[in-house]
Amino acid sequence: MKIPILLCAALFLCTTGNYLAAQCNDTIYPSPKRFGDPKYWPYGYRPATGCELAFFRSFHKNLAEALGSSLGNFASNSTQNWDVRKPDMNIGEVDDIRQVDDEGLFYNFSLKVNQGSEKSFFTLIGPDYFECMLETTDKDATPEAARLVNETANAYNKPDSVQERLQQQLNDYLAKREIYAGIPNVNIQQDVLKEHRANIEIVACKGAAYAVKIIRGKKVVLGEADKNHNDELHIYIGKWKTPEIFTTTTVQELKVRQNFNLSQPKLSIQNFMLVIKCDASLFDALLQHIDYDSLNKLIMQ
Repeated sequence: MKIPILLCAALFLCTTGNYLAAQCNDTIYPSPKRFGDPKYWPYGYRPATGCELAFFRSFHKNLAEALGSSLGNFASNSTQNWDVRKPDMNIGEVDDIRQVDDEGLFYNFSLKVNQGSEKSFFTLIGPDYFECMLETTDKDATPEAARLVNETANAYNKPDSVQERLQQQLNDYLAKREIYAGIPNVNIQQDVLKEHRANIEIVACKGAAYAVKIIRGKKVVLGEADKNHNDELHIYIGKWKTPEIFTTTTVQELKVRQNFNLSQPKLSIQNFMLVIKCDASLFDALLQHIDYDSLNKLIMQ
C-alpha cells in the first residue's frame, strides 16, 4: 500500500520533532560524590543541560555572523583599508563530553552556566564567545607609527611623565586604527559603568533600543596592557529600560537595566549589548553600518 506524500511528510516531521525533543535533555547532573553535595559545582558554575546546549547552538552562530557582518559593512564603507578578524564560528560546536571520575557519570563541559540559572533567563559564561577586531592595513607602516614605537622604546630610562606622554600618543594613534568589538553576554540584567574622567552621552540609534558613547579622559597607567583607556560605544539590542546617567563633580555613572518579558521562555534571547572600543571619531560611522536587522532577529519579540 502506498502512503500519500502528505502523510509521509507529516510522519517525517513528527518523527523528526520527536527525535529533536529526545536530544533535549533538561537534566541538571548531580556533581561528583567527592564534593559531598550533589548540587555543588566549583566556582559557582555547572555544566549546561542538553536543552541549554541545544539553545546555545541554535543562536550563537547567527549572533557571530551578525557581529561579523556589522563590522564588515563598516570596513567596506570606510575610506581606510581594514582587516577584519571575525568571531570564531566553531566555538560551542564541539560536543566536549568528559567522564569526570569513576562514578560512571558523564558531564558536558563545552558550555558552563551559572549555578541556579535554570530559574532565570539563559546567560553565557565568559566574554570570548563573540569577540572580533578590525585594524587598518597600514597600522604599522606609517612614519608616525615608526616614530612612536622608536621614541617609546627609547624612553625606558626617562621620567614617568615623558613615558606617559609617549604612551598616550601611541594609544591615540592605535585607537584610530584598531577596533575591538564584542558581545560579552546575552540576557543581561544591567550594564553599570563608573567613570572618573569621561563624558557619557545617550545617542539616537535607529535599529537599537539605545546607544551610549563613553568618551574617556585618556588616563594612562604605565604597565597596563588592556584597552580601558579607549573610548567605548555601547549598543543595546532588545529589551532595555531607558539608560540612566548620574553625574557628580567627580564621577559619572551609567546604569542601563533590563526590561525582560517574564512570560517568555527561559531559553530565549531577551537582550544583549554590543561593546566597541576605539577612538570616538569612529563611532558615528560604526553606528551607521551595524547590521541591526540580523541582530534584532535574534530577540524574541
